Amino acid sequence: MNTAAARSLRAAPALAALALLPGCVVPAARTKPELPAPEAWRAPAAPAAEASLAELPWTELYRDPALTALIDEALANNSDLRIAAARVELARAQYRVQRADRLPSINAAGSFTRDSRPSPVSPGDNVITNTWTAGLAVPAWEIDLWGRVKALSGAARERYLAAEETRRATRLSLVAEVAGAYLNLVALDTQVRIAASTRGLRERSRELIVQRHDAGVASGLDLAQADALVAAARRTHAELERQRDRQENALAILLGRAPGAIARDPVVFERALPPLLPAGLPADLISRRPDLRSAEANLHA
Repeated sequence: MNTAAARSLRAAPALAALALLPGCVVPAARTKPELPAPEAWRAPAAPAAEASLAELPWTELYRDPALTALIDEALANNSDLRIAAARVELARAQYRVQRADRLPSINAAGSFTRDSRPSPVSPGDNVITNTWTAGLAVPAWEIDLWGRVKALSGAARERYLAAEETRRATRLSLVAEVAGAYLNLVALDTQVRIAASTRGLRERSRELIVQRHDAGVASGLDLAQADALVAAARRTHAELERQRDRQENALAILLGRAPGAIARDPVVFERALPPLLPAGLPADLISRRPDLRSAEANLHA
C-alpha cells in the first residue's frame, strides 16, 4: 500500500466524525425574526381608557350583571374548556417527566423476611430467622454532552406552553360566543317587539279599509293591498320569533343547559360595553392572540 492510500485510511475516521458533527449541534435559543416596523403608530394617540381597552378582563369589559352571570355559567359547564384544561395538565406532566431525565436518579429497595423452621437440636421447637436485605441501584444516566436531553425538555416545555395558550384561546372564544349570542338575543327581542307593533298597526289599518270598502269608499284593490301588507307583517313577525327561539336555544347549549328560556335585560346595550371604542388599533395587537402564540410554540417545539 502506498503512502497516499495509507494516509486516506487514517483520515477516514476523522472525516466520518466531522460528518456527524452537524447532528450534534445544540439547538438555537428561541428567537423572533426582526420585522421592519414604523417607530410609532400613525393614528393619533388614543385616550388612556381606550388605549388600555385590550388589557381589560372580560369582567370589566362586559358590565351587564346578567351577561357576566351567563359567562360564568358557561365557563363552569363547557366541556371543550374542561378538555383543554386536561390537556394542559397532561402537557405539564410530560414536561416534568422530560425535565427529570436531565438529572441522575437512584433506585433503592429493601425487604424483610421472617422464616420459621424445626430445630435440629430440640425436637418440637422452631428456629426463627429474620433476614433484612437492602439494595441501591443507579440506572444508566446520559450525560447531556450535545444538548439532546435539554432540547427534548425544551420541546416538552413549548408543547406545555402551546397547550396553555390553546386553553386561553378556548376560554376567550367561549366568552366571545356567549356575549355575542346574548347581545344578538336581546337585539332579536327588540326586532320582535317592533315586528309585533307593525303587525298590529297593519291589522288595524286593514280593519279601517274594510269599513271603508263596505261603505263603498275604498276599492277592492285597496283591500287586497291591505291584506298583502298584513300577511307580510305576520310572516316577518313569525320569522323573527323563530330566529329568537333558535338563538335562545343556541345560547342555552353554550351554557351547558337543555334548550330553554334565558333571562335577559333589555337595557344591556346601555351598559354592556364602554361608550367609546378606538377606530383603529396597531397591528402588534395581533401578538396577543393565544391561538397564534400556541402555533408559534408548537412550531418551536
